[in-house]
Amino acid sequence: MAGAIPLHLLPDSASVGPDGRASIGGCDLVDLADEYGTPLFVYDEDHLRSRCREAVAAFGDGVAYASKAFLCGAMARLAYEEGMCLDVATGGELYVARHAGVPGDRLVLHGNNKSDSELAMALDEGVGRIVVDSFDELDRLDGPGRPDRLPASGPVADHAGSGGPHPRVRGHRPGRLQVRLHGVVRPGRGGRGTGHGVRRR
Repeated sequence: MAGAIPLHLLPDSASVGPDGRASIGGCDLVDLADEYGTPLFVYDEDHLRSRCREAVAAFGDGVAYASKAFLCGAMARLAYEEGMCLDVATGGELYVARHAGVPGDRLVLHGNNKSDSELAMALDEGVGRIVVDSFDELDRLDGPGRPDRLPASGPVADHAGSGGPHPRVRGHRPGRLQVRLHGVVRPGRGGRGTGHGVRRR
């Protein structure tokens, strides 16, 4: 049988009373389960806002909340209000973020096998960064009708939201898109990987 979840893995406001009943944000979880049924997801807004502010303070303005962790309109607004960008991986996530009031230039489109419609949607919505996963995506972004719609300034994709200086140029592709290869530090693994970003020439 599984043991109790350690409190340090729960929101800061989590506690267990003398009767063994857990609460989050002062709300008794058994009472919530009785009222709303189970399964039930309980989030502490103060805890979420605090973690977002910590991330922005540590990593700067370009740090992004990964929407795949959890996304709804309220979560998108919360992360944006606390100064974070949003990392979206699908057209659906992009739609939710935009309809929650997150400006396009605060979004990062990051996903595998992006469709033409998702890339077009990102351009139409003014997405600030597109993390390109393949040269095929570069070709589709650089295809007919595309280049003039790319953002006029800044990289289409860079340090995955770091907001730092452009990486060193290691190679170029023909046309109006420029490839920039860079190293990526993988915390906790002691190794380095590679990635690439693009910008208009």
